[in-house]
Amino acid sequence: MMLLSLSIFASPDGGRLTFAPPPVVGGSEGYYETEDYILVFRKSRGTYLQIPYPEGAEVILRRGRDTLLVGTVPFRMRTLVGGPHTVEISYRGYVWRGDVNLHPGHLNILYIKSMWRDEWREEHEDYVVVVRPADGTFLRVAQPAGCRVRWKNLDTYETFVGRIPTVKEVNPGRFSVKVECRRRVWRGEIEVRPNTETILYVRMRGGGRHMRPMDDVAFARLLKAVKEAPFSSEKLTLIEDAASKNYFKSEQVLQLLKTFNFDSYRLKAAKVLYPRVVDPENFFIVYDAFTFSSSKEELRRWIEEYDGRR
Repeated sequence: MMLLSLSIFASPDGGRLTFAPPPVVGGSEGYYETEDYILVFRKSRGTYLQIPYPEGAEVILRRGRDTLLVGTVPFRMRTLVGGPHTVEISYRGYVWRGDVNLHPGHLNILYIKSMWRDEWREEHEDYVVVVRPADGTFLRVAQPAGCRVRWKNLDTYETFVGRIPTVKEVNPGRFSVKVECRRRVWRGEIEVRPNTETILYVRMRGGGRHMRPMDDVAFARLLKAVKEAPFSSEKLTLIEDAASKNYFKSEQVLQLLKTFNFDSYRLKAAKVLYPRVVDPENFFIVYDAFTFSSSKEELRRWIEEYDGRR
């Protein structure tokens, strides 16, 4: 159960927090959220602190002036009492430090928002590169769909020729990439690092998606109608009708998804709208609409399967 948005990178201030009892879900679960972190707690025989991410980070747990434990993420420790504890997490040169009020008699799972970054982006005028951690090393070319791509690893000289979208497991290194689309050619070089998925979106005229998104006035009318619909099923029907005749920007999709109260309907709407998005390289912002990390992961897998079928 992971509740935070992947795109939030708040800088923690390390200040003390005033504890307020979090809402209870299902009688034995709840969570408490600040600008810096989310604390999920579940009924347990004893009081525990668990820190699942980022893996490999160093943790120091203190109560008052006493250091209780020094460990490494994934981190789990049983404490003698609940109440305020000071947590310090060091990861890749960055240090987060803050006071966390542990819920007694519960497993307390701590997620630091500023350390939940699992995606890096490089924006260029004619292309975008997105890098994600992965079990293996992969190169994916996602846009413009239908165009021909050829790449060559400049270190190992391995080559590949195929149609976009495509993804292959590769050796790390520097790659030269050539995209051909309707007599237009794009060339560039990108770095593929070990144990990452590197995703390339090329912006070029004459290929891929170049549909005009719904204009601001029409979108404002649609958004108003969706907000005023009393039931989620009615909101979804309005979105499906609009998507059958229009295209959207990722920012517009985000606004529509925020009108729903439940992730289940947000997922349905996202799957309807993604094929009608004109800027899929920006679709990462849509994950901000979801509450649970499991929903974000389900949508990410669905998009990968959808792009792979095209």
